[in-house]
Amino acid sequence: MARMELVRASLENALSAVALEESARVAGLSPSHFQRLFAATYGVSPRKYQDRHRFAWAQVQLAQGRPVHELASLMGYSETSAFTRAFRAATGRPPSSIRKKSQLDA
Repeated sequence: MARMELVRASLENALSAVALEESARVAGLSPSHFQRLFAATYGVSPRKYQDRHRFAWAQVQLAQGRPVHELASLMGYSETSAFTRAFRAATGRPPSSIRKKSQLDA
């Protein structure tokens, strides 16, 4: 279980997506077994778990005024539009809405 905690922590702190195979290798499990065990332990797939943390971090960065294109690049997206689609899918709203809200609150 210590290896699963190590993988969980690495998923929380990675800005770019971590491949399932890499996480499974660190945990010492096959990809399919790792995915099942992770979901049973944490209630969601490794990808969904990581996306929650990545996009929560992105929301904070946007609220602090960081540009969308910069976040897209930091998070491993080659196109800002791909980041925007993924952000909207994960949070239910576009990145621009967070930047506008933070600018109105200032």
